[in-house]
Amino acid sequence: MAGLVPRADGKIKMEVLGVYKVGTGQETADVVFLVDETKQLVLPIYIDEPIAVMIQLGIEHVQPHRPMTHDLIMSMLEATEFEPEYISIDGMIKQVYTATLHLRSLRDGHRLRIDSRPSDAIALAVRADCEILADESLKEQMVPRKSLKLPDSASDPGQDFGPDDQRIDSPYGV
Repeated sequence: MAGLVPRADGKIKMEVLGVYKVGTGQETADVVFLVDETKQLVLPIYIDEPIAVMIQLGIEHVQPHRPMTHDLIMSMLEATEFEPEYISIDGMIKQVYTATLHLRSLRDGHRLRIDSRPSDAIALAVRADCEILADESLKEQMVPRKSLKLPDSASDPGQDFGPDDQRIDSPYGV
């Protein structure tokens, strides 16, 4: 994991690489992949299909005719003069990731921390364009990006993929 340097607070800056459907045949699952700022390591987070769609809508800046849940939450934050400062993927307890929304008051700078599912926090982060941070303890859960044969990298003739590499397709437009 050379090149990956956590911040002084032990957090790793991440960004959404994409939302994908993994598996074959009848056995598929939805995953959001977060990639570190060196673009070398990926943190896979398995999510429900409806939230996969919500994250993708946020990535593509699609505005539905009526507000969806995460759009409603963003409107509520705006109305109460709070903004998402950043989200953090904090750890894993019994194979379940934990996350926190870090909000800041636009009036007086007061900060709030709100427990969240990582998928909901990510859906808000892509709408608010705020930082996504992962605790450095999650490095153990990260996989090398080069081991994933993602649609955006599959066409790269300079990349070699071995028989153990995983081919991942995305029905979500990424």
